[in-house]
Amino acid sequence: MQGYPKSIMISKIMLLLFAVFVFGCEKTTETIDTNILGQQYFPLKTGKYWIYESDSVILRGGGTIRDTLHGYIKEEVHSSFINGSGDTVFNVHVYFKRKLDDTFTYYNTVFISRLPNMVLRQEDNLLFTKLVFPLKTGLRFNHNQLFDQNIDVMVGGETFLDMYSEWNTRIESYNEVYNWAGDLLKRTRIRLVDEETSLDKKYYYEEYLENIGLYKKEMIFLQDNKGGTIPLPERAIRGFYHNLLLLESN
Repeated sequence: MQGYPKSIMISKIMLLLFAVFVFGCEKTTETIDTNILGQQYFPLKTGKYWIYESDSVILRGGGTIRDTLHGYIKEEVHSSFINGSGDTVFNVHVYFKRKLDDTFTYYNTVFISRLPNMVLRQEDNLLFTKLVFPLKTGLRFNHNQLFDQNIDVMVGGETFLDMYSEWNTRIESYNEVYNWAGDLLKRTRIRLVDEETSLDKKYYYEEYLENIGLYKKEMIFLQDNKGGTIPLPERAIRGFYHNLLLLESN
């Protein structure tokens, strides 16, 4: 009986080995631990809410008037939908009241998406990149990458120039142990921007607690147009201060 040519025999053996490898391998699906990525710092589900104490100071009249506003803000995940890209978008209703014993009044709706690699928040027609995954200390990202960072913003009737430009967002600390209301939780602190020149100051920090979300916000945005030796907070002609502190969450 005449044998096969050697080259044909080798080809048949290779095909057989390939078939054994392909059909003999068991298909497995790897489950990604979202806690490793840091997604537990931005929990989202319908019915979840956060209540914050809010304090603001807004400069008006070229800095001659400083309006103060104290109140309470509630954010509640009202519903969700799937957008054209297949991502889940959460409708978050925002409420406000001036006094603790007042009733919350609906203010507006913001839209939040937690994607596999980032969290996006859309408010006032601007789409902010709030977090990127995986989180780690020292990680830098562009908080304002999805809109024109050179736009001007009206604050107290004055135009704040380039409010969103040249931010240097960075994860300052990740998974720090933090005591909140007697519970030891892990905290992540983010520097969104911390820059000051003779003419303006941009200061914005956020803190997040695991399985709770945003816990604290500190913002100072001041601007002047003439400079001088007087400290900027005293001579600023436009801008605002704004602090949020979490009181309650479910």
